[in-house]
Amino acid sequence: MIGLADQLLSSGTNFVFVFVVARTLDEHEFGVFVIGMSLTLFVAGVQRAFIGEPLLSLVSTIRDTAHRNDMIHAAVVLAFLAGVAALGVISLVSVITHDSVAALWYTAICLPFLLVQDACRYAALAIHRQSAALLSDGVWFLVQFGSMAVLVTAGVDGPLALAGTWTAGAAVAMLVLLRSLGVELGRRPVLGAWWSLSRTVSGWRTATSIAGQFQQQGIVVLVGVLLTPTAAGGLRIAQLLVAQPVTTVAAAVVTILIPLTARLHADGDGPETARMLVRVEIVAGVAAVAVAMLAWERTDLMRLVFPAYLDQADLLIPICLQAACVCLSSPLQAVARGRRRLKPLFVGQIACALVAIATTALGARSHGAEGAAWGLTAGAFAFLVTSVIACRGMSSPMRVPSHDRKEEDGCRT
Repeated sequence: MIGLADQLLSSGTNFVFVFVVARTLDEHEFGVFVIGMSLTLFVAGVQRAFIGEPLLSLVSTIRDTAHRNDMIHAAVVLAFLAGVAALGVISLVSVITHDSVAALWYTAICLPFLLVQDACRYAALAIHRQSAALLSDGVWFLVQFGSMAVLVTAGVDGPLALAGTWTAGAAVAMLVLLRSLGVELGRRPVLGAWWSLSRTVSGWRTATSIAGQFQQQGIVVLVGVLLTPTAAGGLRIAQLLVAQPVTTVAAAVVTILIPLTARLHADGDGPETARMLVRVEIVAGVAAVAVAMLAWERTDLMRLVFPAYLDQADLLIPICLQAACVCLSSPLQAVARGRRRLKPLFVGQIACALVAIATTALGARSHGAEGAAWGLTAGAFAFLVTSVIACRGMSSPMRVPSHDRKEEDGCRT
């Protein structure tokens, strides 16, 4: 339950942040801000593909404490270097293009802190230190929204100031987790050992996660390019009302299920994995029906929360269906990742990304933001179908491949 609470708090912080930004900035400013934030979150998602996924799937199986700490330390150092490099590239692009993409750099300032905190958080979840992750995310929430309240009260509520509160929260939360995990940044990281461990799931898994992140975050940028920042902001508002809360809960479920499935996979217990998946999918099915029914209340919902975007209420019809697909596909994806069904996941994710990009682009060109929203729904449905395919043969007895056994045996020495 602590892990679930932490995931809800972590994702909920971003949800509340975007909600406040949408209520504070005008439609154009919010659209520009959303594009910059989507790019920043895309970078964070790529980092999870290279670092977060191996931490959850592999570090959780390491018994030797010293070896496990070395792997966590190497992951943290890599996350910091990635954050600095990404910030440098984005800042250079912003300087070259002057004010046209100003949102890129002021939402990307947080990247070094965000990526390190995220890597530490995944490490804490992998070694069952959920309370440390929860403490860090709680501090992030308090620092970010405390500083935001002070700035807004003082009348300082521009995009740069709001992005600064996000950076402050990430920085303090990073320090809390580094101390809690005992990560010694001054010593030399064993990057070679990290590569030897993570390469067993890099390849297919990394490519799958990157494709998924492009589908999630890149679509918003695509809509902004094909249409206008205001259109991208309107689409993000619809997602914020329905899809974002669902995605928050789904991410919590995925984070919890991956280590559980990985351990069952290591023990060769396929039938127990199948029973666990059935129980979770029953709950997910009920949630999917409830979410889809919100489409009937779209006008009242938009009028209540974002009256300035009332003319965008019809976007909630496809977005509700998209969220229902997310409810059903997330447990399947988590189990497939834990079982290391890497090639089916990659093929399915690429197919879904292509469907989503093509249908979103065509929809945006022909019917504006509403057409783009229906394109997202088509991609979400394709994602559900490929998730089912990736989980075929769940109840059959599993055997851990010989190279996986050797890797795990080596981790115990």
